[in-house]
Amino acid sequence: MHVLGRYSPDPIVEPEPFHSLGPNDDMFVRQTYDNRQQLIFAMSLKATKKSFSLRPNILTKVVTSWRLYAKRLDPTDEFEIRTFNNVHKCSSLQIHPNHKHANKKVMGTILHEIMGKTRSKVWRPNEISKDLNALLEINVDYKQAWHEKQYAMELLLGSSEECFSKLPIYFHNLKRHNLGIVAYIQTDFEDCFECCFYAIGSTIRAFKHFCRKVIIMDGPHLKGNHIACNSYGWEKPDTAPCARNMQKRSLTWTWFLEKLYEWVGDCQELTFVTDRTDAIRVSIENVFPHDHHGLCAFHLLGNIVHRFGINYKTKVLFWRFVKAYKRNYKFSSTRPQVATYLSEIPLAKWTRAYSLSKRYNYMTSNSAESMNALFVDARKMRIIPLLEFFHRFSQEWCNRCRIEGGKFNSANEWAEKVVSKNEEHTTGWSVSGVKMQYIKCMISNMVA
Repeated sequence: MHVLGRYSPDPIVEPEPFHSLGPNDDMFVRQTYDNRQQLIFAMSLKATKKSFSLRPNILTKVVTSWRLYAKRLDPTDEFEIRTFNNVHKCSSLQIHPNHKHANKKVMGTILHEIMGKTRSKVWRPNEISKDLNALLEINVDYKQAWHEKQYAMELLLGSSEECFSKLPIYFHNLKRHNLGIVAYIQTDFEDCFECCFYAIGSTIRAFKHFCRKVIIMDGPHLKGNHIACNSYGWEKPDTAPCARNMQKRSLTWTWFLEKLYEWVGDCQELTFVTDRTDAIRVSIENVFPHDHHGLCAFHLLGNIVHRFGINYKTKVLFWRFVKAYKRNYKFSSTRPQVATYLSEIPLAKWTRAYSLSKRYNYMTSNSAESMNALFVDARKMRIIPLLEFFHRFSQEWCNRCRIEGGKFNSANEWAEKVVSKNEEHTTGWSVSGVKMQYIKCMISNMVA
């Protein structure tokens, strides 16, 4: 939980860049530092990069001429370098593979410089250990690499506290420069961040006027947080108005659905597809009491496997029953306990034939799950870079679909083949007239 603080929208304060570079490793006479800690950090950073020790081991009996003398500038805390001899005789073998100056801040600063140049790479602790060992010949274990990565991320993107505190400013500027943006922030009684609601105006309009009214929600997303997504007619998932929820609680889901209802309103044949989470079910019943709530068939099958074990025949029969188009198909299983368990769940919630809405092929919540693969790198970011990634992705997707839609001035290749085949098939047909007595009979039946 992070305190947001009070915020007044006027005047508008642009967020500062989320990075703070460490001091330069080039040290010279008359160079000043803000305090003693910054001077020590600069010396440690230089010693680590140049592979020497500020204080050689007494047992080696190596006499070094490297000297640095700095003095505090009264009455401030600044330090100024007065004397500096940058010549050292330390052998790198004496400090290999463990360097006593290679702490979290020093190594994190070096890693930050590398990460800033190659942002497309996914940095994992094992890879960090190998890269730093190859670059500096210093052994770094997994735990050290993880802490160094966290510190480098703070330098690169800012700390979590900074990002959460600047979230109201980000939303205000986003709505100021992009018409139709919807953004809300929910805080608790201590004015700490709890969740946020974020939507793009074009996405809301597309969902209300052009999309099938199906909203797929799933809980375990974004490293334990939640997202809602919908699908356009081309079966491509799009980030719908989404909330980053801190916990799977009924009040949080209710708040999210209330904001969704505020902008979506009463949609005919609206359908929700979720798992059997009680918090989501209760929230949908409270906010959308007249809309259909369907269950994810994949999660339902997982519950069957968890309760009664794996059975290939039961799995095949289950999916046949779920995807059946006719109601005369009956679920018959050699395991009566499975049939009893499914009979307790209304068929309208998890079967296609008995569904009360236009659910059709959306029998699972895979559309929401597929967002995990799409946002596998972005979901590790801080809150503002994460929302910015969502915003950029949605805009690019809508723009790409608009361009592709403008090219559809005729039927596509598949439709052209079907029409051409039907024309060839009906070429030899003969057209005959219809008797007037038959037409009068049809008109009289329609009037009656």
